[in-house]
Parts: sequence; C-alpha cells; structure tokens
Amino acid sequence: MPRYLVSIKKDLKDEEYEAVQQHLRDQGGKIVYTYDRGILPGFDVEFPEDAVGTMEKAPNVIGVELTEQPVKTQKD
Repeated sequence: MPRYLVSIKKDLKDEEYEAVQQHLRDQGGKIVYTYDRGILPGFDVEFPEDAVGTMEKAPNVIGVELTEQPVKTQKD
C-alpha cells in the first residue's frame, strides 16, 4: 500500500487526536509512525489508494501527501 503523511491541526484535545487516529484505522489505514504533536502533528499512514479521499475529508486533517509508492516489479 502507498504511504502518506497525514497532517493534522495543532492543539487538538486528546479525544480529537484519538478520533483522527481511529478514523484512519476505520478506513483501512495502518499508522506506521506518529510525529511529535508539538512540532509536526500528524502520522505516516499506509492507506489504500482508493480510500485517500476519506482521509482528506476527515475532521481535523489539514493535508495528505504521498510519501512512498510501492515498487512494482515486472515478472518474467
């Protein structure tokens, strides 16, 4: 699955922060890395390409950026 940087709003309450994480998981995402909430609030998430729109529309999400595309190899 492709990996995305999901940036979220700063200064979220704990329950809002946890709600974003849960939304990502509910939509098929796997949180690979959590960034420091005080510096760069967000997550590195493996997420199905066909569900990216749900991330972008999630409450408290301010941006979604592709960071890693899976490498496809040709089979003989």
